Amino acid sequence: MVVSKASGSAVFSAALYMVLARDLGKTLSSMEITGYQVLYGTALFALFFFYYLPQVQ
Repeated sequence: MVVSKASGSAVFSAALYMVLARDLGKTLSSMEITGYQVLYGTALFALFFFYYLPQVQ
């Protein structure tokens, strides 16, 4: 079986997230966790959005 680099990276990222986030449920509600994920994801992708925006025609 051949695994692409992207698949390997996705598996590694998911595993790392599981290890880092396993104790979050003890201190935060599911809505708080979701809210933080949305905020951090928006901030991360906004950087790319504003970087590539001038190239969009």
